[in-house]
Amino acid sequence: MKNLVPKRVMEYIVITFAVILMDVGIYVFKFPNNFSFGGVSGMAVVFSHFIPMTSAQINLVINLILLVIGFMILGKDFGMKTAYVTVVSSLLLNVFEKVFPMEAKLNDDLIYAFSKIAIMEYLTSGITSNFDMYISPNPVIQASIDCGFRTVMTGGLNNFTQTVEEIDECYKKYNGYNPLISYELGFHAEYTCSRELLEGMASIAKKHQAPVFCHNSETKKEVKECLDRYGTTPTVFLDRLGIFNNLIEN
Repeated sequence: MKNLVPKRVMEYIVITFAVILMDVGIYVFKFPNNFSFGGVSGMAVVFSHFIPMTSAQINLVINLILLVIGFMILGKDFGMKTAYVTVVSSLLLNVFEKVFPMEAKLNDDLIYAFSKIAIMEYLTSGITSNFDMYISPNPVIQASIDCGFRTVMTGGLNNFTQTVEEIDECYKKYNGYNPLISYELGFHAEYTCSRELLEGMASIAKKHQAPVFCHNSETKKEVKECLDRYGTTPTVFLDRLGIFNNLIEN
């Protein structure tokens, strides 16, 4: 029995590490992007839009209910590891919401450090360049230069961060700034930008005779909402504003 203890402890250490990695993926990618994958976490994302609870809280409640049902039907020995993963995962997501409020507290130093980590991950796969849309270009660009990494940055203009004037200044500042760096005009997406912002983007695109990059028609919901707002699809709407008048010709 004593010989089983170290093995059992190691098993739970490995399980705990795996749960942490899984929850980081759920919290950083699934929850903020409203990815409703299968399983409890996917259900939690959907339900969070209809009841006054966060995705992490709903995830905990559903998992606890399923855990109780499992014990009642299958008995208390049906799988302690399953119970452990369920509880730890749900609690970790709630902890993440309190300890890591996403991008709200990111500063340039943290963005710089995380960008260098991302570049190192790129390099392990043989990737030597990237195209990045982000609202804080300065630390990302500096990290790329310091690592000797080729980066094409584009603006992430939206109703909440950045302005047309800031995008214009970045375009003028960073093109020619360093051989490793290029900067392209860009905005996040039609549904996160007012018509006024998009018209401003079209204006500076015309001034610089430059193409504009964005997320476009990625979901059925996005297209439907644009049809409701403007009576046409995002692609047609943006084209009518002149966003695509300066596409690169091969």
